[in-house]
Amino acid sequence: MQRASQTVIKLCFGLMAALTSCGASSSQDPSGPWNNTRIARDQLRGEWRYTPADPPEYEIKYFNQSLDHFNFENPGTFTQRYLITTKYWGIGNAPIFVFTGAEGGDPSQFYSYSYGHPVALAKQLKGLIVFLEHRFFGKSLPFGTVDSYLPKSNRVGLLSVEQALADYASIVTHVRQTYSAESSPVVAFGGSLAGTLSTFMRIKYPAIVDIAWASSTPLLGYAGIKGINQYSWRKQVTDNFEELAPGCPDIVRRGFSGLLGATPSDVHKAFNVCGDEYPGVTADVQGIAWGVLEGDGEFVYPAATSPIKAHCHAMGAASTPLHIFNSLIRIGATRYISRASGNAAGCLNTTLFRAQGMTPDARGWQYLACTEVVHPIGSNNVTDMFPPWTWSVAGVAEECLRVFGVAPRALWLPTEMGMLDLPRFASGTSHVLFAYGLKDPWHTLGVGLHNLSATLPVVTIADGSHCADMVVAEPATDTPTMVAARTQEDAIISEWIHQLQTQRIRRA
Repeated sequence: MQRASQTVIKLCFGLMAALTSCGASSSQDPSGPWNNTRIARDQLRGEWRYTPADPPEYEIKYFNQSLDHFNFENPGTFTQRYLITTKYWGIGNAPIFVFTGAEGGDPSQFYSYSYGHPVALAKQLKGLIVFLEHRFFGKSLPFGTVDSYLPKSNRVGLLSVEQALADYASIVTHVRQTYSAESSPVVAFGGSLAGTLSTFMRIKYPAIVDIAWASSTPLLGYAGIKGINQYSWRKQVTDNFEELAPGCPDIVRRGFSGLLGATPSDVHKAFNVCGDEYPGVTADVQGIAWGVLEGDGEFVYPAATSPIKAHCHAMGAASTPLHIFNSLIRIGATRYISRASGNAAGCLNTTLFRAQGMTPDARGWQYLACTEVVHPIGSNNVTDMFPPWTWSVAGVAEECLRVFGVAPRALWLPTEMGMLDLPRFASGTSHVLFAYGLKDPWHTLGVGLHNLSATLPVVTIADGSHCADMVVAEPATDTPTMVAARTQEDAIISEWIHQLQTQRIRRA
C-alpha cells in the first residue's frame, strides 16, 4: 500500500491538466502505482481553468502524422490534432509561439487561462499561436481509445518522448511552410513536462525551434543525477503546509496513522463509502486524500487563495484520527461525493476514483512514467508528512513489467539530452528561459536557482508555485514578485525574438 502511493511524476501540469498523477491504489490494482493520486490531485485543484465561453479564435486542425519516425518498416500514419489562431498574426517575420503539449490531453483547456501569460505576449508581439497535442493523448490516439494502449511494440510502444518531439518538428515545419513563415522565430513554451518538451525541442531541433520558454520543468529530476534528493519534493509540500497552517503536518501524520491502522470495515464506515465493503478501500481513500494534500501543497500561489488553512482547520476539528481525512475529503474532494439514492450526507464514490486510472490519458501517462519520464519522489515521514517509502527504479520496474512488460530507462533522457553534465549542457545549449516558483515542489528537481549562462537564464519567484507564472495575469491577486517575474520573462523572450528578427532581415 505504501509503495502504491508513491510514483508522483509532472504537469502543468499539468496537466490536463488533469491527468498528471501518481498511484494510490494497491499494487494489485491494474491501474498501477503511477496514476490515481496524481489524477485526483490535478482534477480537484482549480489551478487550470477552461472557460467554454471564450471566443472561438482557435481553429482545430489535423495533421497526417508518421506513426514511427525512426523505423522505415513502419510507414503508417495517424491523425494528430493541434489548435492554431492567426487572429493576431503580423505575417512577415512575426514570431510563432508553440505550446508543446504533454500528458494533459485536450489543449483547448489551456489557452484561455493556464497559459494566458505566454499567449498574452504572443498577441502583443503579433504572433501566430499554436497548441500541439501529444500523441496518445486527447484526440490524437493512433489506434483508438483501447488498442492504442495494448502492450505491444507497434501500439503503445510508439509512445515516447522522441516520437513526440519528431511529431512537433513535423507540425511546426508544416505550419511555417503553410503560412510562408520560414523566417519567423519559433518560441516553444510549456510548463512542467510540457516545459521539459519545449527545452528538448530546442536541444534536439535547434534549426526549427529558436527559443524555449520552460516553467517549472524538472529537467534534472532523474535518479543518479548528482544533488537530486528523492525526499525534497514532498518536503516542499510539507513546508508549504507548515508555513500557511502551522502544526498542520502533524495533523496530517495523525490522519495517515488513523487511516492505515484501521480495518477496511472501519474505513468503509468512517468515510461512508458507496456500495459494499471491499479489501482495497483503504488504499482508495488514501489515494483521494493524498491527491488533495499534494494538490494543496503544490499550488499555493497566491497564498491568499490557498485552501490549506481551511482544509487544515477541518482536519484539526475531526473527532478521531480516522476521521481526519474524512473531514478533508468532504470539503476538498467534493467531486467524489455522491448524493444519489436519497443519501443527504453523500457517500464517497471510490469507484469514480479508480475509473480515472483507466482513461486513455491516464494510460498514456502511465506508460511514459514506466519508460522515460521517471522522476524520483519518495517520502520519509521526517522531513515530510507522508508515510515513509523509499523510491527506487526497481520498485517502479516491478509494476511496469507487470502492466506493460517494460522497465524504465531511468537515465536515458538525461543521457540523450546532455543533462548528466550540467556545465557541458550549458555550453552546448542556448536561448532557453527557465522559471521556477520557490514554493513549487518541482523546483527541487530543476536546473537550480542561478543562470546557467547568459542565454540560459533562470527566473525565480519567491512566492510562486507550480507553473504560476504561465497563468493569465490576475491584477487583483498577483503579488509584486509575480508581476516582476512575468515582466522579466517578457523582456527576455521579446529581446531574443527581436535579435533573431534583426539577424534574419540582415541576411535577407
